Amino acid sequence: MVQALTGFSNWDALDKHWLEKIDTGYSTEGQSSDERGRRRVFESIHRYGYDPSGLRGLNGKELIKVVHKEPSMAEAKALFESPLWVCLSTVPGASIPMQTAVDRLVERWGTPMFLSLSQAMATVLHGRRLSKAHLTLLLVHATDLDSVVLMYCVYHEQNVADDEQMRTRYEQAMWFLVDCFLRRWCVAPREWRLPHLIMTRLLHPQGGPWAEHELALGGFPVRWRQDRPRRRNDGPMTAELPYTASQLRTRLDAGSLATSVQLAQYAGVTLSVHGPTAPAHARWWLVGARADALLPPSARVGGPETLTWGPGQFRPRRKRDRASVAAGPAAMPAWPMDDQVSQQGRFLPR
Repeated sequence: MVQALTGFSNWDALDKHWLEKIDTGYSTEGQSSDERGRRRVFESIHRYGYDPSGLRGLNGKELIKVVHKEPSMAEAKALFESPLWVCLSTVPGASIPMQTAVDRLVERWGTPMFLSLSQAMATVLHGRRLSKAHLTLLLVHATDLDSVVLMYCVYHEQNVADDEQMRTRYEQAMWFLVDCFLRRWCVAPREWRLPHLIMTRLLHPQGGPWAEHELALGGFPVRWRQDRPRRRNDGPMTAELPYTASQLRTRLDAGSLATSVQLAQYAGVTLSVHGPTAPAHARWWLVGARADALLPPSARVGGPETLTWGPGQFRPRRKRDRASVAAGPAAMPAWPMDDQVSQQGRFLPR
């Protein structure tokens, strides 16, 4: 993601651009020479999953802080600090710390935006018609992996695990969000580790022999690459995984198509779910719809009915205790389906 946002096509240029910021400008720079040669920092992060947060340069600056300080790296910073990684690091079958995730999302988006987006997701899960404003809100955040976390929290707050239809819509919506993220960064054709983690952590939590590989190797078992020599004690890395890449790809494509068709209906567009061209038509509709959603409010089709962002105070319909408002949400806000709250404190148009 940093490579894409910086605009370089090779690892050497990326290293040169960022390492200069942490290896120059110190007091004794002119009295010494750097003989470390090519360092392959970002390439190692990409290939082997090295944690960049501990890398400090010759001038004392940390690489991760220098990257996150750049305004153009806002998306990379948000992804690195996403509560999704805490959720996916939970041992299969264990309880995921939802309250920590909720607090982080409220801190990032603010309470009004958090409530509006969670309300939109709850509407989708219940299969009810979305307002134009809520549809716009979902499309704007579709490529943000934090939306995956919020969808997980909203679903489990509903306490409807026995509702098969809602569970189906939940899985389809999750795959839709994951697919949007992967296609945003052009990794959809080859990436399956993230879908595998989401499947075994957030959709169908389960243990198994593959979980022992994760604990023993200190990382995800499919991290091993075919071009790297294996150690004798590595053991089988992918043979016992519950899902293959092709199985995940099929589920992801089917779920993303189903949710795209559902959202298109709310926008007054009928998409087909049958035929070999159905996924392509849904994708083209999604690209056009999201492009329109990202336009400034004044340029969107629909005029005053579209959702506008701006400063304002949050004024919910129901009265709330002042102490609880000051302390922030103690748990996932549970709003009735008819209470549609915008960032400006107004009720969203239907």
